[in-house]
Amino acid sequence: MDFGLSDEQRLLQDTVEQFLAKENDATKLRARFDAAEGFDAGLWHGMVELGLAGLVVPEQHGGAGLALLEAALVAEVLGRSAAPGPFLGHTLAAFSLVLGGSAEQQRRWLPRLATGDALGTVAFAEPGGG
Repeated sequence: MDFGLSDEQRLLQDTVEQFLAKENDATKLRARFDAAEGFDAGLWHGMVELGLAGLVVPEQHGGAGLALLEAALVAEVLGRSAAPGPFLGHTLAAFSLVLGGSAEQQRRWLPRLATGDALGTVAFAEPGGG
């Protein structure tokens, strides 16, 4: 059994690495961490253009229809380059809708999440928090 990455998975990681090498160099990264916004909308927009916002969104909703493994591979590259942004929360929100959303919720939100027109996140309530 081969547990190595497929050519497509390596290409995905290489593509994200090349993007970040150009768009998240040390100077830009320091400026982002010093900024009050927490993340650079321009960097996120570039990730959206790469298709990362719709990575786990099914194709019928405008996404790439990939699995959590591919999302984890992207997250690894983002973490390695300390790229700030909403990728993880956005991806988990989209995947939550894929797994547990109603047909209406999926129809309403997944296309918007895939294109980056909506920004997703996940929140958990504390006991007694409602």
